[in-house]
Amino acid sequence: TGADTLRFLAVPVTACGCDVASTKDNKMEYASGEEGVVVYAFDTRGYGKYRKTITIRTNSTEEYKVLHVKWEIIPMVKQE
Repeated sequence: TGADTLRFLAVPVTACGCDVASTKDNKMEYASGEEGVVVYAFDTRGYGKYRKTITIRTNSTEEYKVLHVKWEIIPMVKQE
């Protein structure tokens, strides 16, 4: 939280081509006290455990933040 406008210096970056991140409505500036959302989507064709990162670069004193995302996709059991 700060007094200045927070500006994204780039669209949030993901680690590979199987996922994508953005800001909600592609909004790149937020006034002090304003909330925002980072939207994340990934390809669910495979199964197993996954760990990915989203790198967010802004004009804040910390040049970038890294968000860690992990999930597990369990295969469906076929009924006969």
